Order: sequence, then structure tokens, then C-alpha cells
Amino acid sequence: MTIEIQNLSVTYPTGMFGRGKPFQALSDVNLTIPAGSVMGIVGESGSGKSTLGRVILRILRPSEGRITIDGEDPYASEDPGFRRTVQAVFQDSGASLNPRRTVGASIREGLDIHRIGTPRERDEKVIHLLEKVGLSAGYATRMPHTLSGGQRQRINIARAVALEPKILVADEPVSALDTSVQAQVLELLADLRSSTDMTMIFISHDLSVVREICDQVAIMHRGTLVEAGDIETIFNRPRHPITQALMRDTPRLDVPLSMNPTFSYNTGLANVA
Repeated sequence: MTIEIQNLSVTYPTGMFGRGKPFQALSDVNLTIPAGSVMGIVGESGSGKSTLGRVILRILRPSEGRITIDGEDPYASEDPGFRRTVQAVFQDSGASLNPRRTVGASIREGLDIHRIGTPRERDEKVIHLLEKVGLSAGYATRMPHTLSGGQRQRINIARAVALEPKILVADEPVSALDTSVQAQVLELLADLRSSTDMTMIFISHDLSVVREICDQVAIMHRGTLVEAGDIETIFNRPRHPITQALMRDTPRLDVPLSMNPTFSYNTGLANVA
């Protein structure tokens, strides 16, 4: 599904009772996310990238502008089918799972809510999804606290794709994981993308991770979109000074670590490495 973002702005009230000076989280953002693509949304902390993800998820209503999904405004109605169309995977894998529910019950929850299949078919789909994310059927009876961070994130991904969404918003899905586990989760997301026509929005502060999985990238800075395009063009020929600064401080994967630049900014940017 194609996502069109037009003149999008989000303003948060601040201070007691919202009487402080409003904070502009997003300002006049225009972006097209092609159907079936993996769009990386990149920026330092506070750049507005997660706010943009929440607007796409219909968690946060824009203050100005509009968003359409295949030409339809998701805010125009309370269509319950929207939750089948758009799903999310968040950074905190533990907080995303109900600690009182088994893994199987968490994965099955969406299937139950939308009454997809018979009870037996739902149980079978839970097992299929566990196997799809590289976990055995036995994990269905386990509780979240008994799992590692990487295993919990796999469960979150299984739960997100259970409803066969057309759009997946992944907000910093690997930043809390060890490097080796990051690679496994990224490979899983790449496999899921290649086997479906799902559009993915991959939000991250880490350009090296974005380059591994995305084919499009948008660079955010202080609530504005400064540059966007296909991954090779942006990485090889960045035009905006903010993008150029990010590229300079992103480790190259084809040279020894000792030859990579020290992560420091003289541009006023927060460290995004």
C-alpha cells in the first residue's frame, strides 16, 4: 500500500494544562512511501521520526496536513479493519508483551479479536508463526519473562504479522539488542518483507542498520524532512549538510573499525551512532 504524507505538522501542548509554548514535533513534512518498499526514517533523538510513525499508526492525529493510504484518509473513519492493515513493532520488546499472558495467547489475541478462523485454526496459526520467526512450538506456553530480548522481539514480530498486515511500522526494533541478535532480527524482517508485498517503515537512529534492510530512506532533523530518496543515492550522493554529517559519522562496513572516524559532531547534532 502506498502512503502519501502531505504538509504534515504535529504540535504538542506543553506546560500545566497545555498553557505553555507549543512544541512543534513535525513541521510541513511531505513524503511518499511506495507500496512494497522498506522506508527508513532516520534522525537524531527528537527529530520527529517516532512521531511520524505514530501518525501513520493512527495513534497520533496530525495538527495540520494529511496522510492517505492507497488514497484513503485513515482518520476519516473509525474503521476497525485499519488495525488489520497497519501493525507495529516497538523498541521495548518486554513492555510490548502482557506479562500475564503466555506467548501463544499474545500472538493469538489479534486473531481472536477479529475472529479469524476456527479456534483450532488459530492455534495452528500460532504454531506456524512461531516457526516462521525461528522458534519452536513449545514457546507458545512460555511466559515473556522467561525469554531473552531477542526472543521477545521475535514474538512481537510474529504477533504483528499474524493479521497479515499491508503496512508494518518498526520503531527502533533492534536498538536494544546485542549486535549478533540485531543481525538475526534484521534477517527475519528482510525475509518477511521478501515473502509478502508488505510496506515497511523502519525507524532508526542507526544508518548502518538502515542500509542493511531499507531501499528508501528519509532524513529527519528537528521535525523537518531534510532529504529523501533511494538508499544508494542518499548514501553515495547526500546533498543536505545534515545528511552529509550523518554519513561522515556512520561506520563503514568495508573497512576495519580502527579506520572508522570517531563519533563526534561539530554540527550541533546529537550523537546518532
